[in-house]
Amino acid sequence: MKSIAENRPNFTVVGIIDNDKRSPAYFDDFVLIDQFEKITFKKKSDTNQYLITLDKAIETFLLWNAEKINLNITQYGFPTNLKQFCKAVKRTTIGYDPNYLQLLAELKNRRAPGFITLENILNDFLTT
Repeated sequence: MKSIAENRPNFTVVGIIDNDKRSPAYFDDFVLIDQFEKITFKKKSDTNQYLITLDKAIETFLLWNAEKINLNITQYGFPTNLKQFCKAVKRTTIGYDPNYLQLLAELKNRRAPGFITLENILNDFLTT
């Protein structure tokens, strides 16, 4: 994001991260816009740069959303234990795993609250 700000300052950029303890110093200047449904939405002053932070980690965000809509993640082959779930979704091939993709689709289709919030934020960028 920093290099885009330097090379293309008029571009609108949206970054999506989890709340990692090792956040780059560049993100320190982002100002809170809103916080809801395990999502923090920030903007860097005087730029078109935005930052969306998902909970403490993507895994806790997914588990919280599944819980909110009473979705049993074991149906998709994933354990309910946080540490085991983290290990399962940290695989480099997770983006191609049909069970994972189905889990994400189900969270979206069943309108999990964090997914609705994320979709609304992103749709605002597409329609403005």
